[in-house]
Amino acid sequence: MSIREHLLTNRADILSSWIGRTFATYPADSVRFFATRSDRFANPVGDTIKRGLSAVFDSLVAGADPERLREDIDAVIRLRSVQNFSAQDAVGFVFALKEIVHASLNGHAGESALREDLSAFDRRVDQLALLAFDLYMSCREQVYDIRAREEKARSAKLLARAHQIIERHATGQKITRDDITPQVEGGERQ
Repeated sequence: MSIREHLLTNRADILSSWIGRTFATYPADSVRFFATRSDRFANPVGDTIKRGLSAVFDSLVAGADPERLREDIDAVIRLRSVQNFSAQDAVGFVFALKEIVHASLNGHAGESALREDLSAFDRRVDQLALLAFDLYMSCREQVYDIRAREEKARSAKLLARAHQIIERHATGQKITRDDITPQVEGGERQ
């Protein structure tokens, strides 16, 4: 039996283990919720992970090109890049697939007929991990850019307000509390 045949025959068990190991990177309450709720609108995180990893697994087995793998794992990595994961934790779940597949071979991984196939599969998983890391870094850069633009816009508003106050003071106009801390949408003062 080749690795591909083994993966196809044991797809449900291997995929279930991989999804379970990925869920296990979240707090225990979340894991129970992800595992038990099947409604994608009530459980978008669990659904995204299940769908994403299923697509990635099938693409790995089919020998899909790196661009296809990137598309398959994109939603999972985008999700994890805005959650409280370090880079290592955000993409580390990819390597769990190798451990799960090796364990599923029940000690047959060292057999010469499987060794080369298994090495090729391991290299594809490593390639997937590198793609996931690239995606993670790209997403984090986007988050930092958004935050930087927000801070820049906020600073520009504060400078404009300070300039208005200085002009009012210079022309002898009365400066009120509203001039210094204007009310924003929602009724709060800045």
